[in-house]
Amino acid sequence: MDTTAPGVPKSVVSETYPENLPGGAVGERGRFDVDTGVDDARDVEYRIGPADTDDGGNSGNTSTEGWQRTPTTNNGFAAKTSFYAAPAEDGNHQAEVRSVDRADNTGATRVYGFASPRRTDTGRAKKIDIDLPKSNIGATAPGSHDEPQPAWDWATVQQNDMVRDGRPQVYRSTGPKSRSTVTLTPLAELKRSPEEAASARRQLRLPEYPDPIIKGAWCDPTLVNIKAQMTRTEACLPTQVTFEVTDLASQPPKVYQQMFDVLYMLKTDPESNKIKTWMQIDPRDWSIPAPKLPFPGGANGMILLDVQSWCQSDGCDKQAQDWDSYGGRSRWSGNQDQHIITGAADFEWNGGVNNPSGSKDKDLSRDSRCGGGWTGVRLFRVSLIRPARTRW
Repeated sequence: MDTTAPGVPKSVVSETYPENLPGGAVGERGRFDVDTGVDDARDVEYRIGPADTDDGGNSGNTSTEGWQRTPTTNNGFAAKTSFYAAPAEDGNHQAEVRSVDRADNTGATRVYGFASPRRTDTGRAKKIDIDLPKSNIGATAPGSHDEPQPAWDWATVQQNDMVRDGRPQVYRSTGPKSRSTVTLTPLAELKRSPEEAASARRQLRLPEYPDPIIKGAWCDPTLVNIKAQMTRTEACLPTQVTFEVTDLASQPPKVYQQMFDVLYMLKTDPESNKIKTWMQIDPRDWSIPAPKLPFPGGANGMILLDVQSWCQSDGCDKQAQDWDSYGGRSRWSGNQDQHIITGAADFEWNGGVNNPSGSKDKDLSRDSRCGGGWTGVRLFRVSLIRPARTRW
């Protein structure tokens, strides 16, 4: 008695429903051509159904029901046949095909995966089992790979492998007796002399100065050189400010000038709604080039800066607020006054933005503006998780 079962059918082909691709349509009969690969296959059994890719067997279906049978023809080399079938619904499907020999031995099953038209994924005829290692609860947490990168939107784009300073922005106002000019230059790198850095270090050690909100050494406000850099949640943004006043009452008009190094920090918290801002304003101890003059101080020679921190978004708890300034008010008694002013200001954000394009995170990230600065004039815009900008 013959008890040897035939092998897996050699091939299954359908032009209407190509293997592992979408084709045909629901209810459309497709022809499936089967080559058994053996010469003693009397019949072919088949069945059509939804793909079951979670089963551990070869066929994806362990049921014994639903099989249909069609006879083969033999050309002397291999038994072949064709059958017609149509999927009843959209989705991933499979045709299961097996050979039956003259002794009624049933062979192994070949699975032919295909899809009906409105699905872009495909059926899967073969599966691979992967044993994943067990989780190690006590393993060390992976480190954060969020190294500071150049703040491209603060300074100009990279050119010839170098980061250039941003284009100076000039703002003017004219009164009855004087004319003032403020020039803001976003810096790719703030450069100071060792003496200036030492002076900043001495002042920032005093207890009344608030600690910088960025703790990394890459944004240390006492460094000689400070680069414009940012991470996903922090921004370190230096700028140079030139302040000039022309006395129109004098003949010829006298021009007074002072320059400041400004370091602005912004920090967002990915686990809460907190936004922190911090600013340092450091007068430059520079000799004023003739014919311009230093501010003399006194009642008519003071330098006064009206400074605010702000968050221009519908989702912020405050649109603007005064800096929590330390080291005196934001005024200097002429150029000889070299004290540094620092300030901190915090906001809370509920996730809302002005004119969002949708409800997803990607729709919100482009429309929020938060930052610090001087009321009236935009100073910068930088892409963080949320873009930020500062104004004069």
